[in-house]
Amino acid sequence: MPFPMMPEKGKFKSDAYKTYKQRNDNRIDLAQKMLEKHLQNKNYWFQRFGWDEKDKRIPYVIWNEFPDFIKSMPDTVIIHPQFGFCFIESKGCREYLGIKEVDISQYVEWNKIAPLFLSIFSTIKEALYIVPLALPISLIEDGKAEKDKYHDNDKVYFKIPLKYLENYEQRRKQ
Repeated sequence: MPFPMMPEKGKFKSDAYKTYKQRNDNRIDLAQKMLEKHLQNKNYWFQRFGWDEKDKRIPYVIWNEFPDFIKSMPDTVIIHPQFGFCFIESKGCREYLGIKEVDISQYVEWNKIAPLFLSIFSTIKEALYIVPLALPISLIEDGKAEKDKYHDNDKVYFKIPLKYLENYEQRRKQ
């Protein structure tokens, strides 16, 4: 059964080439929806937590005044049977995971409060991966991620190929 709300292949371009407004206006957060479905199927308690709410968007000019730590607040909190209270940051992608350099440094700080995981949903592979924060950090440190910049704001981000996440795949289209 196909994942719900999947756009037709080739009908959208990577967020790295869109403006902030294009990345955020009238957009369904498919990555968050896939994470929530997975957590419901596992019967884990979870709650939306962060700022990434598309319905009550903070204006960009105001958002830029927020400290980076607050802007990088994880999207979800859960109670995991093995790890207890955890944060999860939800990321959508196509063929690679894009993660901003500034966000990584702030996620390290959140990880000091409670374990932080990244939930990554690839629309190309139609797969969900849940990885500990340490994995993308080690891939970056090992030179397995390419550095790039967003064209609209010059923020540096890392491109991590999904092949490095395969052991963490949670679900795939049947």
